Amino acid sequence: MSTFYDNIFDKEIFLIRHPKTVAGNSYCYGASDVAVDDKILEETAKKVKAKLEGLKADICYSSPLIRAHSLAKCLFPEQEIVLEDKIREVDFGDWEGVSWEEIPIDAQKRWGDDVLNFKEHGGENFNDLKARVVPFWEEILHNDKEKTVVVAHAGVIVATLSHLLQANPSKVFMLDISFGSVVRIQIKGGTYFKIKIL
Repeated sequence: MSTFYDNIFDKEIFLIRHPKTVAGNSYCYGASDVAVDDKILEETAKKVKAKLEGLKADICYSSPLIRAHSLAKCLFPEQEIVLEDKIREVDFGDWEGVSWEEIPIDAQKRWGDDVLNFKEHGGENFNDLKARVVPFWEEILHNDKEKTVVVAHAGVIVATLSHLLQANPSKVFMLDISFGSVVRIQIKGGTYFKIKIL
């Protein structure tokens, strides 16, 4: 039975994180196009579909990276997937594809201590990521679609929530945005938001 609160929202946006990749945690990757094992992809898609409960999306955006795009195609096989470069994962520059064991511990520590600004690797920092993610968020927030799905990456989801909650990203990183996570954002009038990790 629906309630008053179920009907006050005029828009829903679902942020979905891609499945675990074949790389696991062995090396650093963000902008690198790392594949997903077929079985893991199938299992993740099944879990995400259960969380979406038969959702009919008006539009589905995806990062162009295969780990996100492959999940989007599994979730909405009959629908055109809109690839959006603004929601690819952060670029780790010279660290891309390098084993974590090969990246100096002191450099990793400096990165961990200042994720927002660290750019010694020659790639992007979190502020760079957020600078391209926020305009995309504003675009989908104000479009004419009632139900929007975005399949992307942990960094993109954290950047979006940090902007939406006006919160320090270090606090948002405390949320468990694991592989296959679904974050539902319900919106009223473009200003009132309700957020839930499904």
